[in-house]
Amino acid sequence: MKEKVLTYLINQEGGKTPTEIGIALGKDYNQASSSVSKALKQLIEENWVERYKINGKVLYKYTIL
Repeated sequence: MKEKVLTYLINQEGGKTPTEIGIALGKDYNQASSSVSKALKQLIEENWVERYKINGKVLYKYTIL
């Protein structure tokens, strides 16, 4: 799942919510956010992904190294 999340974020402009990411990867709305949370945490720890907030929304985006 981690590789799928990273590939998705690399190909996106701007940030995406965990729900948007999960839905884009084929998950049901009710499971979308939780299905990608572990992968997002790992990608943040590895400095591949950045987490930030805009207007109260938590967004994730690919970090260009």
